[in-house]
Amino acid sequence: MAALNQCQAAQVRFLDFLNGDAPVENKQRGKIHILGDGRSIWDDLSKETPQEAAAIHMAGLVYPGPLSFFASCHGEIITPLREARTAYGLNRADTHSDANADYIWPITYGGSSAMFASLVCVAMGYSEIVLCGTPMNGGGHFYNPPSGRDDCSNFEGLEKNWRYAAQTYFQGKVRAVSGNLTRWLS
Repeated sequence: MAALNQCQAAQVRFLDFLNGDAPVENKQRGKIHILGDGRSIWDDLSKETPQEAAAIHMAGLVYPGPLSFFASCHGEIITPLREARTAYGLNRADTHSDANADYIWPITYGGSSAMFASLVCVAMGYSEIVLCGTPMNGGGHFYNPPSGRDDCSNFEGLEKNWRYAAQTYFQGKVRAVSGNLTRWLS
């Protein structure tokens, strides 16, 4: 049998997570909102009412409601963000990443921290995952100056990865409120 390449090995590992070998128990869970750092975050949240939320990066510092966890492919920053959130008097949230976190998920995401967070939520058993503030349109982050643009320019690669994940892993559980992801996940 031929050896698996890195991408194939990561896919097999993710399928193991779906079959119960995850860092967090896979159990029936309801709806969760994943909060990203895109400029659309506040407009998206005006259309949604999170009962449970997870954050990617800086959104976890400014979201005033309870936060279940941070999820990011940048483990080096989410623990300090969690500590800052706690220092602001907001609830302490667990961290999930591919390194340097409370829960380590050794998976390849290929589509941003929003992709990573979505994969984690699927593996944890959430039935509906709603992405807010993750438009994937190059519009910048909510904390950038108005002229600031997102440094992510490989939208063709992102689109391909998101469409693949939608067909292969998400099974209709993940949707976005705004931006390119609304098309890529349909």
